[in-house]
Amino acid sequence: MVLYRIGEIVYKNNQNLIFESQGVGYSIIFPDHARVEAKQKHKLYLYEIKNDYTWSLYGFKDFKERLLFVDLINLNGIGPRVAFNILNQGWEKIASLIALGKVDHLIEIPYINPRIARLVISELQDKWAKMTNNIDAQKQVKNSNLLGEAKETLKMLGFKAAQIDSALTKVDLNQDVESMIEEAIKFISQSGAHNEQLSA
Repeated sequence: MVLYRIGEIVYKNNQNLIFESQGVGYSIIFPDHARVEAKQKHKLYLYEIKNDYTWSLYGFKDFKERLLFVDLINLNGIGPRVAFNILNQGWEKIASLIALGKVDHLIEIPYINPRIARLVISELQDKWAKMTNNIDAQKQVKNSNLLGEAKETLKMLGFKAAQIDSALTKVDLNQDVESMIEEAIKFISQSGAHNEQLSA
């Protein structure tokens, strides 16, 4: 597999580049093409898709952009064209949206429905929070994981979903999961006592 080529962009249009490297010309599908200029030397990272229906070569300016493309097309329901359309918005912007769990922003991208947006976030948020070194995103992912663990434990203890959801909105997230559970139980108990007083 060829990972990258160094050469010159001979021609470009809205989606495609003609890229010449060592005397060989390549037709490359390239997202966000305004970043590169024709008649200049570039290093492009490549990804080839070849099957019974198509033979396409995708190019990327950054290695992380290529990684994100591969991550996207490995998700169920996202093909190369949809992944290309996502990256056409700017891969760093998309990586940041994924890291921060911005489902509502992803839905604004053409051809991205709520199901696909939620799938992208659920499968890739943890990885890309680390890949982008986004401290806020990493903290958000950690808190989300802790909340999920606390919620499952409270369910096993027999509390109702409405009680759990209400209590977990009030707990301090800057603590371990055991402390979160204890605090949630305290809020549930206080709420139960308050409701008994109102009904008395």
